[in-house]
Parts: sequence; C-alpha cells; structure tokens
Amino acid sequence: MNKNESHETSDGAVDHLYGLQEMSIGGVAFRVFRNGPQTMAELYQAAVQHSDNEFLIGLDWSMTYREVFGRAEALSRDLAARGVKKGDRVAIAMHNSAEWIIAFIGITACGATATLINYRASGDELARMVSD
Repeated sequence: MNKNESHETSDGAVDHLYGLQEMSIGGVAFRVFRNGPQTMAELYQAAVQHSDNEFLIGLDWSMTYREVFGRAEALSRDLAARGVKKGDRVAIAMHNSAEWIIAFIGITACGATATLINYRASGDELARMVSD
C-alpha cells in the first residue's frame, strides 16, 4: 500500500498508511502511526524509496536522500570500526546543519544513542558533560 492508498478495516474505518492508533507505552497512552516504521532502522530503510529526491535544502545547496544516507552509512561503519556498538552514547556538539543530521542518522543507525550537547558550552562544561 502506498501513502495515497487506503483500505477499510474490520470496524468499517478507513485506514491510511500512516493512520493513527492509540498505544500504551510504559503505562502512558500515545497516538502512534498504525502502519509506519516501528524502528529508526525501518525509517531509514523507507527513505531509500526517495533516494533521488531532495532531503535537505539550504540557501545555496541541497542534498538528496541518497547523499545524506550514504554519508550517514559511512559514518555508521566508521563508528562501528572504532568499537561503537548498540547502547553506547555518542555526543553531538554542533550547530544545526546538514552534518548534524548526518551525524544523528549515522550514530543511531549503528545502534548507538545520539547524546545532544550544547555546542556553546564552555570547555569545562563540555568536559563535565562527556565524563558523565
């Protein structure tokens, strides 16, 4: 089913690809996508279908899904080669940029947790943040 398709559910409701449903997570009710990706890995895999479309657009530049996810995959492989594994924390301390998004995708693609740090912090503050 593509995003424009829909079908009737058993209760007669129309269910679109990204229709919402209520789900309890840790005892708290959330509205979540019924048919959307369930993990970050599934989300990243779904991006492949848009490979030649623009994903990031700046004032005088743009990057396609293929370019962004290709760079993120290279970063993910490099992190894994350096011993980063699922559950490890990897800090990102940079301003909003294409590189920030690539870093976030690359870190989470290898199973690590992207830990966001204020890039404007002082050296002492940064040292305390990464030593915790």
